[in-house]
Amino acid sequence: MRNRVLFACAVLFLCAGFFLGWWIFSLVGLLLAAYAGRLLFCVCAGIVLDLIYGVPVGWLHMMYAPFTVFACALVFLHTSVPHYIRKRPSKRLL
Repeated sequence: MRNRVLFACAVLFLCAGFFLGWWIFSLVGLLLAAYAGRLLFCVCAGIVLDLIYGVPVGWLHMMYAPFTVFACALVFLHTSVPHYIRKRPSKRLL
């Protein structure tokens, strides 16, 4: 149930970021989608957002696909970080 609510909030933030033109809402939507476990949706939404917004201007002009890079980083963090958090310390003392 919690993942469905997070995914619904992610879609709402992605739509709000697109319709209002505030890219920070789109980043929050990608973050919520990755946290909800919808990793393929997160990457696909990042690609679609990059196609919609185009190449950024300013100091990010060399990064041609910032939403896709952010989505891939979130997928990597979602799959790798929980392993290290759940890892129990050794009970053996040195």
